[in-house]
Amino acid sequence: MDYITIDEFRRSTSSFRKDEELALKIKINETNNIKDIFNEKNLKSNIQFPLNDLILPNFNEGDIKSYIPNINDGMTTKQRKFLLKLKIVLINNDPDSEASSCERFLDDLMNFLCDEAELDDGLELTLRPCNLYLNIGNESFAAIADKEGRRGLELTCFIQEDKHFKSSTYKHGDIQLACAMISGFQQNYNMFNEIYPEKLLGVKVVADTFYFCSMEGSKEYLNELLEGLPKKSNIIMNKYPINGLKLSNPQGRFEIIKYMAILKYELLSLDIKSFLS
Repeated sequence: MDYITIDEFRRSTSSFRKDEELALKIKINETNNIKDIFNEKNLKSNIQFPLNDLILPNFNEGDIKSYIPNINDGMTTKQRKFLLKLKIVLINNDPDSEASSCERFLDDLMNFLCDEAELDDGLELTLRPCNLYLNIGNESFAAIADKEGRRGLELTCFIQEDKHFKSSTYKHGDIQLACAMISGFQQNYNMFNEIYPEKLLGVKVVADTFYFCSMEGSKEYLNELLEGLPKKSNIIMNKYPINGLKLSNPQGRFEIIKYMAILKYELLSLDIKSFLS
């Protein structure tokens, strides 16, 4: 199969489409096996859920869309804030929405969730805007996810948001997230001269639908990128579950909250090789 050359690549990974996906030999493995994402020992650990009070088992999508806060609703401030932020995202994705292209609603919800999930604790874990470049031979391409997570200086996870179900983003950001992960491996490899951590994690969100992702680093693949496009090796991003988990659905919400806790636990289980100075 003939692939496009590096000169024909679009300048940012956010604009990459099928041509770049094939040329970079990126494969998306859609899976319903959560063990493809998290280490089995972490899945079995008895850990606390920082978002436990947001499970709200009696709230389905209709309840959330119609929710109006009042002082006697039995909710905490945290729960009210969550329901209102999610409500705006859901209404924004309604076909009749007057603001269907507004991107800030989902970003506001994710900032709230990541903060409450303690993915940025100001001590061991940091979460910040992403500013990476994917290096292929002598060329560099902006590889910017919505957020990048670190433990020490090591890049450990990424969050990719696609604000609307009807967006025209290629594969709703799968390739953009995969490229951010590859860039993360490149930066870590440059720091340590080894692949560490061996696996990077990701969360992809399309409106209120969540996917948990992972990618294992490949020294052969990274070395091929130093010379140009990969010829022999490929890279795989696992994405769980196939149909996603909806934050507006009680069962889906429980699963999301559980896996956000496991994500934090897995990141904290990593050794820190370098510290912020």
